[in-house]
Formats: sequence, C-alpha cells, structure tokens
Amino acid sequence: MTDASTSLDMSTGLRKVAVRAKREPAARFHSLAHLIDEELLARAFARLRSDAAVGVDGITKEQYGQDLQNKLRDLHERLKTMRYRHQPIRRVHIPKEKKGQTRPIGISATEDKVVQNALREVLEAVYEQTFMDCSYGFRPGRSAHDAVRALTRAVNEGEANWILEFDVVSFFDSVRRSQLLEILQERVADGSLLRLIGKCLHVGVLDGEEFTEPSEGTVQGSTLSPMLGNVYLHTVLDRWFAEEVRPRLRGKATFIRFADDGVFGFERQDDAERVQAVLSKRMERFGLTLHPAGFSQTLTVARRRQESDDVRFPRVLLVLAANPRGKLGSDVQDPACKAGAGHTASACMVSRQSALAGPAAARHAREKSAGSHQLLRGERKHPQPEALWASGETELVQVAQPP
Repeated sequence: MTDASTSLDMSTGLRKVAVRAKREPAARFHSLAHLIDEELLARAFARLRSDAAVGVDGITKEQYGQDLQNKLRDLHERLKTMRYRHQPIRRVHIPKEKKGQTRPIGISATEDKVVQNALREVLEAVYEQTFMDCSYGFRPGRSAHDAVRALTRAVNEGEANWILEFDVVSFFDSVRRSQLLEILQERVADGSLLRLIGKCLHVGVLDGEEFTEPSEGTVQGSTLSPMLGNVYLHTVLDRWFAEEVRPRLRGKATFIRFADDGVFGFERQDDAERVQAVLSKRMERFGLTLHPAGFSQTLTVARRRQESDDVRFPRVLLVLAANPRGKLGSDVQDPACKAGAGHTASACMVSRQSALAGPAAARHAREKSAGSHQLLRGERKHPQPEALWASGETELVQVAQPP
C-alpha cells in the first residue's frame, strides 16, 4: 500500500485524512467537502493533459487556463453553495482490437474534469490506505508490471498451479449506482461530497445528436471513474475473496486484479473449480456480467524445475504489450495472442529472464516448454458446487448469493 506520507501533491488536510484512514480502517469521514478548496482545484487543473479532447463546450485546457484564478474562485463558490452543475458528457467511439467493434469513451468539459480530479484526490486519501495489495489498476505507484511480478511469485511459490481469469462485460456501464453509493457511505458520511459525486454520476450523454440519461454506470473516460470502479470492486471482489472465499479453500490461493480484469491462482484444482462455479453468481449480485470467453479459461501451470522461469500468463495481463514504455512488449507474446484474437486468445508464454533478453530468447523458452501446460476450455463440465464440498463444510456458493 502507498504510505500517505509519500504523496507528493497532498495537502495537509488530505494527509490527515489519509493517516486516519490507514490507522482506522473502519472509520467514517463526516467532513470532507471542505477539503476541495481553490488550492486543490488548482492542482486538479494542473494534472489535466494539455492535448486532451474537449467536451461539449469545446473549451481546451489552454483556454480555461486564461484568467484561471478567477475561474477557480467562481467554481469553488458554486461548489460551496451547491450551484455547480455537471455538463453533459460527449461520447465518442474508438475502435477495439476486434474488427468492427468500438469502445464508447465519455469526454467531459474541462471544468468538469477539474472537479472529477479533485474528487478523485479526496477519495484516494480515504481509500488508498485500505485498498488491498491484490489491486494494481489505476493506483499510485502500481502498474501492470507489478501485477505480473505478483503472479510470477505466486506461480513460483506453488500458489497458482491453476489460474482462473475473468473479464467483466462493459464494467463501467454496468456499475449499479445505488450499490456504489451504499458502498461509499460505509466510509464517506459527508452528504455534500456524496451529492457532488452523484452529480458526476447522474449526467446526460451526448452521442452525436442523440441525448440520453443512463440510469446506471459510470462514464468510461472520466478521471473519477477508475477510482469509483476500484471502490466498487474492492467490496465486490477483493474483500470477498480475502474474507469469505480464501478461508474456505483447501489449498493456497492468490488473487490479482487490474481494474476490471483479474486472475485467481490456486494451489489445488478443486479450489479453482469451486470458485469458478460461484464467481458469476457473486458478480450478478452487483449487476456485473462476466465475459464468457474470458471467464471460461482455467489454465494449468505445471510444476516447473527450479532452473526454469517460464510461466503462462492469461490474456488479462497482456496490457503490457500495449505499453511502449514497458520492458515486456509485443515482441515476447505468443502468436496465439495476436491483438485480433480478442477475448479468445488462450494465453501467452513469457519468461522473466528471456523476455528481457530479447524475442529470440523468448521464442526459445516457449519452444523448450511446449506441451508442459494444458488449457481447459469452457465447455468442460464442472461438478455442481454443492458436490464439491465434504459433509459438514460451509458451501462456498452461500457467500456468493444474496442473503
């Protein structure tokens, strides 16, 4: 976890919030909205990209930055008196890896981006101290590389002989706002801040000439959405697996999540099958649906000789291939994992040593270990969850279904 004292841009008030959040994991914060002052708004503005796309008002960061002090003073006054109104989101569609498919991205007006950034900083002070180590996406000081290292360690230590990956369908569009606000209220008791978050959630969307007002979801592309998504999945998956699932398993297990993608690693096959049998039920309880292709893959990682560092990583961690600054890239991914394969890509073989040595060494590592790993497809019939438990044990399915 990130130490609150190491946050570079954190004001004194936010630092106190972060310290208390770390010291009292169950604390509720009744006074947070006052922390969004002109200084915080100025920091939020400074973090905006200069080349970012413009929202419905067509105002760029450079244009908004003219007479910035007066604009932020006016914005702060409207926030204090609850006169601030979030402008509609401009929706654009960008191509996905799979031909013919697009991903909807919401673009907020510059002023709204400033407010979202300020809210994100306040929520980060509250939640970053209690987020679990299994979460790696959109968190300060954490990256996809850290997730890969964690999975490698789990495989090396025998905690991930079986790997179950998952991918949520249209996660940001599927978040139930009522349940998200209930989760937020567990820690945030400041009604003013919750109302401001609500204004950023309950906002219209302008898609070309069509205007809609979605009743669910958070806007994909909003600077606030990744934080809200992590808060949501912290309850839906992170805490659920740590507090309810892992204690009921027979062997060791690990969980690694990068935003709405993730992998479960299990020492035992029967544990992997138990979780696979109940995971979709748990997600449905919160309005989420698992992608059939991404979820149906259970990967056996054979026990490796001490001198071998080869391990197969699921598709979910292949975000490294799209990161030009990363040390692991597309030159070390399996031919079966081409971008066009989308969710049907099976897995990628990456060697910690050979990947850094170059594509030739990585290919040699793949050839050397070919045939030592078995991929189980989704059509395999798994026993019903109740048949997996010995007499007298608490059924895992009970912790996935609504009360």
